[in-house]
Amino acid sequence: MQQRNGRYFHALIFLFAGLGLIFLSVIGGLGWAANLYSRWIYWPSLSVASRLVQNAPRAPSGSTIEGEHRKLAGLSAEIDALKKENEALLRALILGGEHGRKVVPALTAGFFREIGADIIVINRGRESGISAGDPVMTAEKIYVGRVLRSGPERSDVILASSRSQITDVLFLNKALRARANGKGGGEFDIDLLPESVEIKSGDRFTVSPKAGDYASGLLFGEIREARTQEGSIFRNARAAHLFNPFQYSTLFVILTLDTP
Repeated sequence: MQQRNGRYFHALIFLFAGLGLIFLSVIGGLGWAANLYSRWIYWPSLSVASRLVQNAPRAPSGSTIEGEHRKLAGLSAEIDALKKENEALLRALILGGEHGRKVVPALTAGFFREIGADIIVINRGRESGISAGDPVMTAEKIYVGRVLRSGPERSDVILASSRSQITDVLFLNKALRARANGKGGGEFDIDLLPESVEIKSGDRFTVSPKAGDYASGLLFGEIREARTQEGSIFRNARAAHLFNPFQYSTLFVILTLDTP
């Protein structure tokens, strides 16, 4: 059993050392991020891993193999959860470096609808620096929506496809700006598209720089159908949000207010 615990310890050491080296090689010159990672993620992770191994179950006299396996399975689950948390924190630091702002990872804690709004609940709030209006995205930099309201430890995020939401968008490779009007259920209507610009099913768009904040440039939606308005020089289109609220357990909030 002690030999097995030794193997767990060495595996954990290599795991977190590897994550640290990968992170430091990715962000290179971001000294502030490297210090933050080292102080708040890397070394605390090693400490937790060492403590988990030290407390790993040792077979007392009379214990059954089944009981030992259950304890080892619990230890494995804790290690997996710690690994996922570190991966989310690492991704948040990289995204923060790209946006020039602090980015906070958050777990989704529920989904509900109220009048004119599709809402996702996340497990971070004002204590993490989150405030109303902060943009929210996925790890793949897909725009989700904005924080509608924040409590001490939880926040409500309104999806950009909600009926009450209007977003300035920019079509990729077309230099065409438009407005996406949320319809709810992950869909948009886009009106007043000029006939002179070809718009077809599958065309994608991002949040326009006209939005004027840190959501600009995030991938947003995809055209499903483009239609010509009879007797008009404009077209309209039906589009879908690229974010599915039931496919993500971790989201990332871009903090718009400076925090310590």
